[in-house]
Amino acid sequence: MVSRLLPSLLVVAGCVTQPAPLDMCVEVADEPAKARRPPPSGLMYEVYVRSWQDSDGDGIGDLAGVVEHLDHLEAIGVRTLWLMPVFPSPSRAGYDPVALDSVRPDYGDEADLLALFDAAAARGIDVILDAPVNHVSDQHPWFQAVVEDPDALEADAFLVSDRQWDELRWYPLAEDRWYYAYFGEEMPDLDWTSPLVADSVPADLGQWLDQGAGGYRFDAVRQLVEDDGAIADTEVGHCTLAWLYARLGGRRGLVFSEAWSEDLDEVLPYLGTEDRPEADLLLGMPRRRAIADAFQQADRAPLVVELLAEADAGVLERMATPLGSHDLPRLADMVPEAALRRAWMVLQLTLPGVPVLYYGDEIDLYSTDVDQQQDQPWRAPMPWTADAWGGFSTSTPWMALADGYAEGFNVADQWQDPWSMLSLVGALARLREAVDALDHGALIVHDTHDRAVLAFERRADDADDAVMVLVNLGDRAIDEVAVPTLERVAWFDLTDGGVERDLGTGAVGLPPLGYRVLSAAPLPDLAVPGPVPR
Repeated sequence: MVSRLLPSLLVVAGCVTQPAPLDMCVEVADEPAKARRPPPSGLMYEVYVRSWQDSDGDGIGDLAGVVEHLDHLEAIGVRTLWLMPVFPSPSRAGYDPVALDSVRPDYGDEADLLALFDAAAARGIDVILDAPVNHVSDQHPWFQAVVEDPDALEADAFLVSDRQWDELRWYPLAEDRWYYAYFGEEMPDLDWTSPLVADSVPADLGQWLDQGAGGYRFDAVRQLVEDDGAIADTEVGHCTLAWLYARLGGRRGLVFSEAWSEDLDEVLPYLGTEDRPEADLLLGMPRRRAIADAFQQADRAPLVVELLAEADAGVLERMATPLGSHDLPRLADMVPEAALRRAWMVLQLTLPGVPVLYYGDEIDLYSTDVDQQQDQPWRAPMPWTADAWGGFSTSTPWMALADGYAEGFNVADQWQDPWSMLSLVGALARLREAVDALDHGALIVHDTHDRAVLAFERRADDADDAVMVLVNLGDRAIDEVAVPTLERVAWFDLTDGGVERDLGTGAVGLPPLGYRVLSAAPLPDLAVPGPVPR
């Protein structure tokens, strides 16, 4: 990688000197404007390749193993497959890469990744790659060169200084020299004003787009560029993201940015502007927080306020809201009530935007409870069957599987159980395929007489292309639910055999943490499993 960049350095009087830093706000102004992509359809699904499927018996998941279970993803309506980092890295999760232009050997090789792109595309699934662009590993060849010689040419790629403006994040490099690393000393930050970085990263990422990748998830974008002591949310950081979008986004690929915050006002700027987009999708942590608050308070207000704020900002469809995540304990670990988790899944798959599932969410998976130091317990291998090692591998897995995989918390058993979480997800996926309104239809929130009831409609241009969702956010039964603001009062209850119901009269009840999914037109071939009786 370094050899490609050396010609960009300056030679003065026979000595190689560092190039002048880039002003990314000037650089992006020189880029042709690029239109933002429309939001993708269907579900997004996050996979930790190491824990998905081992195809060669070494106990570690790999890219060939991902191909083996693409049919599962297709069956639950996945249209965007998000792979956690697949690049070479000294860590298991891979968020500290040593290169972006190759594949980590324990996952396979370039041919395996390209084969996955092709196999997924044949099923209508785009594969996006998780790209850490804020930092690299301290084992990266550039940084190793700087360790050997702090004045090396590669020092230009990092924040190296003789002064510290944030003592918590500067680490010693040599006498009176420090380097900046926001996420810890093993992950030195890249300097995006460096021509070395600006030449290399888009070129390396661009090659995967040219070979079939569907786009990128950019990690930790709020911390991308520091500026004169400001460590997040800087103007030059936004300029850099807009510049990266101009190079990699638009028709070339989807850009999904993790601007981690539960405050919508902090997240919104990372979409950029219509003239200078920075992303197509944003991680929907504000909505996830609002859903949690609504259940905790048994009151629809927190979620309605969040949805109205997103609607006012015009971003309802551009929020990619996670249920679980590689950064979060599993929902089953945090929420002991199974009925609440089912109701949350219904909201996840019927509200506007792009629903994001973390592998195992669809089977209501718990974290492993085996004491281990390998990785976070919610990153344990995926159980496919009740067989030894959950069908994940033919040898001892790299991490112990979650307890309970042999008692129903596996894919094969849940497909056989019509009341399982997986059967619910599969039914909602089929409904999303059949009813356009659930993908990109309008959202209409209706009033009810009980604040514990959230009632909303998803409606397309065709009046019969509509779905009504009722969710009881509280743990008390509600005998009568009326929705007086509905234009249409007759709906077909997909959670009760398709029976026709009048939602204007209060003749519908909801059990504690219960839900109903109703359609404007009869859908005799579609049924949605209802709440499991408690």
